[in-house]
Amino acid sequence: MKLVTIIFLTLVSMMITGCSADSTLTITDTDLSNNEEILFDAIAKETYLFDLEGSLPVGKEMYIGVDYYEFGELIEEKSIFGVGRSHDEDEEFVEEYEKLFISLTEDESTSVVTLDIVVHSENGSYSTYSELGELNVEGKAFSSGSLLKDENNEIKLSEETIDEKNYLASFTISQDGTFRGFDLEHATQPNQDYEFMYLFYVQLQDYEEN
Repeated sequence: MKLVTIIFLTLVSMMITGCSADSTLTITDTDLSNNEEILFDAIAKETYLFDLEGSLPVGKEMYIGVDYYEFGELIEEKSIFGVGRSHDEDEEFVEEYEKLFISLTEDESTSVVTLDIVVHSENGSYSTYSELGELNVEGKAFSSGSLLKDENNEIKLSEETIDEKNYLASFTISQDGTFRGFDLEHATQPNQDYEFMYLFYVQLQDYEEN
């Protein structure tokens, strides 16, 4: 297990609060104290932490992935990680989810960025990581942050949202070293403001047996 994942699991275990069973999974921003923000900033280049409340519908799976854009053009859609429920699971043992952690770490010698994802539930944690490629921000402005504050401050995954792509957070780079402010609609259309962009998302899909 990677060091960044071990540190995250240690920190998040002290932040868990109880949640109620539901067939809807609600995702909101986690409110961090100043000390917690410092700790998470120390373990990765960028970190995004979300509260999860509830459970997934039977036979559904939550996928976490990233869309990669250049100047507003979608270059790659990458579904990285999924957790979910098969149709055979007993309703009395429905798994409730508690935290979602996404982080970007950069190898200083190669500039290769690794994406770490951890989903924490009442029964334990699920984690994975994936190399995304090189990230060069020298002489450029970059910005990142949660996208939940821009709309309803939450995402709800339920039967009604099947196959919808819900954006959680962004990481963007400007080619000229300045930003006018982040606009998701503008950033996902051809433009000269956002040279490079990662958009992290969750999506409810039908459960697939491994």
